[in-house]
Amino acid sequence: MYVAITRAKQNLVVSFATKTRNGSRKMPTPMLAEAFGDQQPTQLASDVQSDKVSQLMTKLQRFYPLQASATPQRLPYERADGWLELSVTALAQYDYCPFEFYLQEGLRLVQPIGPQLQFGNLLHKVFELYYRAKQAGESATTQNWHQFIDEQWSDRGYEQANLAEADRLLAHQTFDAYVKRETSTSRRPMGFEVPVRFEMPEAKLRMRGKIDAIFQVDDGLSLRDYKTGRSVTTADKLAMKAKNNFQLRTYALIAARTGMGEVVEIVLDHVVVGVEGIANLSPKIMANHHDKLLKMAKNIRDRQFAPASEGGHVCQAVRYYGTGERDELAEELMRELVDADESS
Repeated sequence: MYVAITRAKQNLVVSFATKTRNGSRKMPTPMLAEAFGDQQPTQLASDVQSDKVSQLMTKLQRFYPLQASATPQRLPYERADGWLELSVTALAQYDYCPFEFYLQEGLRLVQPIGPQLQFGNLLHKVFELYYRAKQAGESATTQNWHQFIDEQWSDRGYEQANLAEADRLLAHQTFDAYVKRETSTSRRPMGFEVPVRFEMPEAKLRMRGKIDAIFQVDDGLSLRDYKTGRSVTTADKLAMKAKNNFQLRTYALIAARTGMGEVVEIVLDHVVVGVEGIANLSPKIMANHHDKLLKMAKNIRDRQFAPASEGGHVCQAVRYYGTGERDELAEELMRELVDADESS
């Protein structure tokens, strides 16, 4: 605690739980009274109503719930004209857990990540360059792309050298499988890492994002989201996930509203395990998603950041990464931060 406090350069935020899970009231550790005032620790519990303690509580309650200490100042994504400016990935984070959205977008507490980020980034990049070269008619051999993977590879973040080497080999294997699959398909590539921006005036919401890949298929457009998790799944299960995927639904809505073309399918492409989940979105689903975005914008403005509790989700500020959808979302958040840094 001493080290944490003394290393703060500009701001220090301290929080504590005011209630237990079953609703019982909790008091902060007496050490906080020693750190933030001259009141003795023994007095803190007996003099809860004192002005000094009330002020202390107000200073400390920086996390949700915010009702007791809500401040009128704008959060980083709120503009002076009343509009919200958020990425599609950030909105997906709010859909997943409003509290973790608040930590990330409201308090700018960037969560620690594991080496999955560079693994996913590298595959996204080599897929994009492969198809761009193919569209331009450039003759790049498979050996060139494998050389690119080795040149861009880093073992930083891996706890053991053998784990890093296993992932490097897995990246090569995944790319080979991807090229073999893509050379036998009839879909026509239209764009990769396609940047999009869209405004919803009815919600005063500005959205930005990147679509991993857009393909032309027989009846219209196919939006594809590449995933590099290693969870074993089936095409049917993945198709259901694709149908309910917040980001793909949002990108389909943006494509329809901006005149890109008719989106006839959305695809979750788990390239590592080689499984694709393909789904169609009905007009009713799209209308419901539009209404969901309206409600979401309102809730964000109203500071509705209660932790998600359904589906066995346990909200926590520090994430421990393994495999699965949380990793994918974290990777996309970090990609956006990296892109923002590079563009600035």
